[in-house]
Amino acid sequence: MSISIHFVSALQPSVGNREIIEVNGLTIGECLNKAINQFPSIKNKIFARNGRLLKQIGIYINGKNASPNELARATKDGDDVYILEIFTGG
Repeated sequence: MSISIHFVSALQPSVGNREIIEVNGLTIGECLNKAINQFPSIKNKIFARNGRLLKQIGIYINGKNASPNELARATKDGDDVYILEIFTGG
């Protein structure tokens, strides 16, 4: 089973300057852990010390927002997971 994880340009230096990496996993969380195994420096860019996603990280699967409980969301072969940085301000 192959899942494509897409990273915005700001996160690409942490994954070897790639826009997309391929991983296998049954959930988004499992896929992200596989990405971290390949590229350990991405962990601090998407996860807080408590293991939760950083507030500025948004995850989409096949173009749809994966929240709530995005890490537990099931994946299937051919899915596209997008990791985005969400900027807020006033």
